[in-house]
Amino acid sequence: MEPEPPPLRADAAGVIRVRRTRVGLESVIGLYEQAAAAEEIALRFDALDLHDVCASLGY
Repeated sequence: MEPEPPPLRADAAGVIRVRRTRVGLESVIGLYEQAAAAEEIALRFDALDLHDVCASLGY
């Protein structure tokens, strides 16, 4: 079984975003560093599901 690649992409400006959303990886990490749980982060961003948040944080 091969590991799944992280759900991240770089946009034209070089900003790392989660999947096909406009949510930046820095936003996800910033909330995590402020002690937000992955579930809370997923609730704050309608475009993200829990799997995307966990995979992004794991990366």
